Amino acid sequence: MRRAIQWIKRARLGDWLRLLDKLLPHVAIILSGMLVVFFLIDRVNKPMAFMTNEFHKRITFALALMAIYLAVRRISAMRRAERDAYRRRLRQYKSGNSAR
Repeated sequence: MRRAIQWIKRARLGDWLRLLDKLLPHVAIILSGMLVVFFLIDRVNKPMAFMTNEFHKRITFALALMAIYLAVRRISAMRRAERDAYRRRLRQYKSGNSAR
């Protein structure tokens, strides 16, 4: 907890933007998953009436599925970029050590 507080105190705008860039896809997956669950519950249990307009239900369901797909793609791309950057640094380190 202490490290988190120290990070918050010294963080710059770029740090916050990178944090948001990593956090927002996960939030999108959670919220979209909730919408999908509401859609499914509404189809099974009509009296709960989470969503009343049939057109709105279908559009919301499609939006939720698309948001999940795009968020997973974004997370995958970020992880791939981090992995590639790590491999580049490792190759540079190995080539620098072998020259010595």
